[in-house]
Amino acid sequence: MLTQTTQEIALHPRGAYLLADALEDYPLSQDVIIFDCPATLGPLPLVAVASATHVLIPVQPQPKSIQGSAKLLEWIYLISRKLRLRPVAQILGFLPNQYDRKQATQRQLLESLPAKLAQMDLRCYSPIRHSAEFVNASAVGLPLQIYRPLHPAIEDFQAIALEIKALVTPSSEDLV
Repeated sequence: MLTQTTQEIALHPRGAYLLADALEDYPLSQDVIIFDCPATLGPLPLVAVASATHVLIPVQPQPKSIQGSAKLLEWIYLISRKLRLRPVAQILGFLPNQYDRKQATQRQLLESLPAKLAQMDLRCYSPIRHSAEFVNASAVGLPLQIYRPLHPAIEDFQAIALEIKALVTPSSEDLV
């Protein structure tokens, strides 16, 4: 099914814009939709970027992952120019995940990442801690919040959720 969908996107004249078109034609009642795309540069991330208003880039605190996320950021800027997106999706920042504070390399990378991102005027969110429970929850097809409602890693998502809520919820000044 996914292979067929990616082939249809690639062959369609407005392939990159199919999702944006559908969301415009059939608006959803939700304020936020999260597209969790693989890091490959195939048609699915292209469609997601073409329809996104905001992008949050997950990154594991490991050298290869940080390099890959930097390339992903470059790709987003490049594809936004090529597709002539108006407006261009706002980069919310980088979200370190699978963070294990016991690993010195991860601690060192996480200490230096915010300053490097600040040079590009990008935010580095507080990390999401590593837990095998993410894999366990995924294996049964549930988000961690439902699979293990009291798991401490759920707290890690609060700052991100609050900021996204602030982005999509009109303030009382906007309503006047």
